[in-house]
Amino acid sequence: QQQMQDQNLRNLNDILEETPGITVLHDSVPGVSDSEYYSRGFPVNNYQLDGVIVNRSMLGNRTMQDSFLYDRIEVVRGSSGLTTGAGDPAASINFVRKRPSAEKAGALNLKYGSWGDKRIEFDYGGALNQSKTLKVRFVATMGHGGSFLDRVKQRSHAVYGVLEWSPDDKNFLTIGHRHQYQIVRGAPIKGVSRYSRVLIGRDPNTGEEIQKWIDERDTPPSFNNGANWAFDKQQTENSFIEYKHFFTPNFSLQAAYNRTRYQMKFLYGDIGTLGYAPAYNAATYEWGRGNYRFDGEALDIFADGKFKLFNQEQQVIVGISGE
Repeated sequence: QQQMQDQNLRNLNDILEETPGITVLHDSVPGVSDSEYYSRGFPVNNYQLDGVIVNRSMLGNRTMQDSFLYDRIEVVRGSSGLTTGAGDPAASINFVRKRPSAEKAGALNLKYGSWGDKRIEFDYGGALNQSKTLKVRFVATMGHGGSFLDRVKQRSHAVYGVLEWSPDDKNFLTIGHRHQYQIVRGAPIKGVSRYSRVLIGRDPNTGEEIQKWIDERDTPPSFNNGANWAFDKQQTENSFIEYKHFFTPNFSLQAAYNRTRYQMKFLYGDIGTLGYAPAYNAATYEWGRGNYRFDGEALDIFADGKFKLFNQEQQVIVGISGE
């Protein structure tokens, strides 16, 4: 959390670009096209919410995840099968939500950055009764601004609330909901092709086409090959409920249920994604539109404990999960 705040790492792309051993591939600004992450030469496909393995679609657009809603984001390179029951040779990414605390605390942040970027962040929580058995936390963000790409405008907001009830030190019941919305206007889904092959004529003797490879090095980083009317609108709703019971300080049983609805609507028009040679008045053009919705549920039940055996501390985890 401290590193995310100090370096202003707002989304998953920012975080993983600062994580050693992780390669981030993205085609456009965060939230427009989904990025791909690689570790140890393999694509990263193992994602978790508070340790519960979920399908990547349960997160919505991964690049859209607002880091301010989470206490931390854990990255384990290599297989995590010993602790999660299912491993991945690349890496595992665990989104750990913010939780209520017994003491009241709050924070309000106002930020202003390059390209007219403006953002407000609010975080408050604490106990609701004197016995401190009922605790709450509320987190909200709102922002809008431009991008390093010309003509791109984006606006977003996120709200997260969580309530925890612990009648004693053995039972904990937690419910919460996360809402995220983002709209980006004027952004392409892909940049221009650096290398293009164009037809410059025909052989007068054979009639065969004469083609030339163009290396387009002069396009500035701010060049936007997308249409002004392009937009990408996304919304994610995630609700969860968890129950944890401690039989002893070393043995516990936990059950967690997550439900997600992710909606995306987009319209785009890009030039030059497959070929771009302005000196020859040549460029490819593509456009598209879509309306997508995903509904998903995930359930995870497991027990874990620690005990002494052969003069060594042992740990056992037994569980079942499905989505």
